[in-house]
Amino acid sequence: MQIWYNHILDASDRKSRNITARAVRIGRSPENDIVLDSPFVASTAVLLERTPKGWECESACFEGVHLADRELTEGERVPLQGHCTLKIYPYTLSLEIPDQYEERDSEIRERLDGEWSKLVRRIHLTLLQRMDLSLAASVREVSPEELLRVEHLVEDINREVGLVGSKLTELDRYIAGCSLHSLILSRLFDESNQGASENLWNQKFSWTRLVSAIPDREEELGRLIDQLNHEFGDDHQQDLTERIELVERSFWRLWKDYGRRLHPDLIKYLVQRFVKKQIKDIVFGYGPLEDLLRSPVISEIMVVDSERIFVERAGVLENSGRRFVSDDVTQAIIERIVARVGRRIDKSKPLVDARLVDGSRVNAVIAPLSVSGPCLTIRKFPPRKMGVPDLVKKGSLTQMVSEFLRACVLCRCNVVISGGTGTGKTTLLNCLSDF
Repeated sequence: MQIWYNHILDASDRKSRNITARAVRIGRSPENDIVLDSPFVASTAVLLERTPKGWECESACFEGVHLADRELTEGERVPLQGHCTLKIYPYTLSLEIPDQYEERDSEIRERLDGEWSKLVRRIHLTLLQRMDLSLAASVREVSPEELLRVEHLVEDINREVGLVGSKLTELDRYIAGCSLHSLILSRLFDESNQGASENLWNQKFSWTRLVSAIPDREEELGRLIDQLNHEFGDDHQQDLTERIELVERSFWRLWKDYGRRLHPDLIKYLVQRFVKKQIKDIVFGYGPLEDLLRSPVISEIMVVDSERIFVERAGVLENSGRRFVSDDVTQAIIERIVARVGRRIDKSKPLVDARLVDGSRVNAVIAPLSVSGPCLTIRKFPPRKMGVPDLVKKGSLTQMVSEFLRACVLCRCNVVISGGTGTGKTTLLNCLSDF
């Protein structure tokens, strides 16, 4: 479920939350999931709960809660469907309720994702036991022979753990879907990097190439991706962000049909392809962060612990659903990232705060300072410099304010820029330097 909410006197300050939990409390108290900061709002005004029948809304206050045009009484519970407008004076909330089958699909994917994560951990540990990757793990360039050996070993281990057997399983089809989803997004990420200044996170290294690729299968995948892009309604004239959102919004709905129609051999190839990519990302790259770092629509990545990786996408914080296979792997990948600026992190120096060559900011903490496992925050630097017209277009500034700031700069006035973390202080300062 998606919720947008704003104060009735300030529609420009509209916030958004993607709800994955089974219950959401809304009210004035800081303990609520969504906090409406107003003395007119009850401590807890509304409870939204997902039941076997779908989402329901329960009023938890005496008055002041309106669903559509009807005021709810205290304790009254009503079902929610489609697009709903909830008014809790002085706030307006817009709710987008997914269909029940979409809810079930997301729960199935969540379960399969947990199984997939355990499987990756098992494959990775088995691979470490069969070959010495200590040298390969410390470099970004790997010989084709070494890569081929790794990929063939992964194929063997896949068969041993029960993947791509004679009969396709639900997990096989899920992994194949993840593989195709990753390929489609990777193409879009590559397009975003064309013609732009060199992007630190989009550099191509030898290990990213699939040396065991089968040309006929790759051509078949190319045609399948083109067909899916047509189904998405992908228009190459659209903004890249909109095209990525189209894929994220529509892929799994389309995959339900395509996944049943694809030839089993292509499904198996997609599974093998994706497992190889995931393992090579862990061994040679940045693991589950690899695609997140390449995405042009993600501005910040926060690794809370090995099991929880949050991202900021279009100003909205959300759980990426990705995870590391272990704390040791998390720390190894943190060491690779900070090594890019000639820094090191270990027990004697467990905290690193650095700026990468592209302007991205990195903050990393490991034991003994971090008691719940290694933590990492990356504030990505945008590949294209933002200007004042961009701020006006996005609604961050009005045209009048931009002209006022321009006059201040041209008249050599002192300008103080203040704000909380992530509010755009540096972005605005860089924009003002263009005047």
